[in-house]
Amino acid sequence: MAERFNEDQIKAIKWFKGPMLVLGTPGSGKTTVIVERIRNLIDIEGVAPGRILVITFTRAAANSMKQRFVSSRDDEKVRFGTFHSFFFWVIKTAYGYRNEDILTEEERRQLIRGLLSNDDQGLSDNEELITSVLRQIEKVDSELIDIENYYSSDLPEHQFRNIYNRFKELKKKSGKLDFNDMMHMCYTLLKERPDILDLIRKSYPYILVDEFQDTNLLQYEILKMLAAPLNNLFVVGDDDQSIYGFRGARPDIMLSFKETYKDAEIVTLRTNYRCKKDITRLSGKLISHNKKRYDKELKSASSSDGLIKIQQVKDITTQNELLISRIRDSLDKGVEASDIAVLYRTNMSPRRLIYKLREYNIPFVAKDAVPDIFSSPMVSCIMDYLYFANGDRSRKRFLRFMNKPLRYVPRDILIDENVDIHELIRRT
Repeated sequence: MAERFNEDQIKAIKWFKGPMLVLGTPGSGKTTVIVERIRNLIDIEGVAPGRILVITFTRAAANSMKQRFVSSRDDEKVRFGTFHSFFFWVIKTAYGYRNEDILTEEERRQLIRGLLSNDDQGLSDNEELITSVLRQIEKVDSELIDIENYYSSDLPEHQFRNIYNRFKELKKKSGKLDFNDMMHMCYTLLKERPDILDLIRKSYPYILVDEFQDTNLLQYEILKMLAAPLNNLFVVGDDDQSIYGFRGARPDIMLSFKETYKDAEIVTLRTNYRCKKDITRLSGKLISHNKKRYDKELKSASSSDGLIKIQQVKDITTQNELLISRIRDSLDKGVEASDIAVLYRTNMSPRRLIYKLREYNIPFVAKDAVPDIFSSPMVSCIMDYLYFANGDRSRKRFLRFMNKPLRYVPRDILIDENVDIHELIRRT
């Protein structure tokens, strides 16, 4: 084992009992560590495969990890799954729910759309508002916030609380549930039924969690219940990579792990096998400005320094011209186009560069679909304002922007098919 893994990895892989936090920095082989620890539990410590539970945050990650594990052995008894799938398994076993009882994302949006429409303020067409309302509902649920103590960033208190409560009622009435419901039902079930909790604890005395930095408060409370009293909880993550705060993820949970589990061991996977020295060094220097984090001394496994050049530009046009020039120079030197990558912050950002790549006949593949500028909700709203200012007085057009920004203008004030703005002002 010493030839294949470094000292930090070996310590994590050989961990047997009790709580452990593994800080898996980028490119440090954290997935490999999880898979190898499962093998070590089974082959060296004699743990039955069916007594190991592995939780990840995405179905793709769960399937990938499972494939890596079973590829070297004919054993699929280890339980791999997401929080979603595990919680659903618990309540399905207890209450008999079926897959068709789970609301799709579009069904959730449709419920919120209907509730906003009932408030008669022309808000139901605002897709960004629907997304924001759903995220705030998730935050309230995942952080166990009393709805009476939550203040929405988008809607008046009474309106948000009414939508929140009605949303719950509609789901209950339809007999359907979403992920938040699964979490709450699972949490309540385990709190109220110690017999069921004890059964699951005995079934899975060894729990491993990937991407622990994205755990929310309710998920963590359930994990703590399941792991007790043995506390064989092995969590892997990187506090520097927490990006789901808007969904209720709480990186402070990771930072306080040692306070929760006094006897916990913390191991940092410091060696980056993905990047060269300068990238590892400078990225570590940049992220060190974060205040709430574990201090980590990162190092690269590569003997090469690599090359980093920081270029400041005055505007997006200059940036794209510089990129095109660099790409063409690299292609002229024999570099394959498939070896060149351009990373952007948002899906909309590369749109202008794509026009330039086409202009110079440079072959490229966009990893994600790049939306047309006119499909942007913001641009669509601006266009509606411009059409209205240019003489389009249709009620349909006006409804699309009359509450952007929020003005609390009710729909029923629009009587005719065409809007008389002067009459509307007089009446309001």
